[in-house]
Amino acid sequence: MANPNARVDAEPVHTAMRHQLEAPEEDSVQTPGQREEEAPSEKSFARPASLEKIKEERDDLLDRFARAQAEFENTRKRLAREQDEFKDLALAEALKSLLPILDGFDWARNFALESI
Repeated sequence: MANPNARVDAEPVHTAMRHQLEAPEEDSVQTPGQREEEAPSEKSFARPASLEKIKEERDDLLDRFARAQAEFENTRKRLAREQDEFKDLALAEALKSLLPILDGFDWARNFALESI
């Protein structure tokens, strides 16, 4: 039976993962007297391209949002139209079921008028 007080050795794995996450990237290593603005890096040269990529992604997301909004509006209109059609159909069916009764009343009225 396993000892409930035994400690699992997962700590070294988590510590190693934490060190990997906290480790600075090679591009961001600076000399002690050097400022971050002065540090040459590939990231500073890649900013316009990444900015363009971000703008393209933003435009794509705005386009997708506008399309989703239009699709939602079209769906709302279609559902309202279908509800109106269903109401009309239900009313027509109710009137169809009342027609024989109304015909019976009309027949009885005509018969009563002819008997007088």
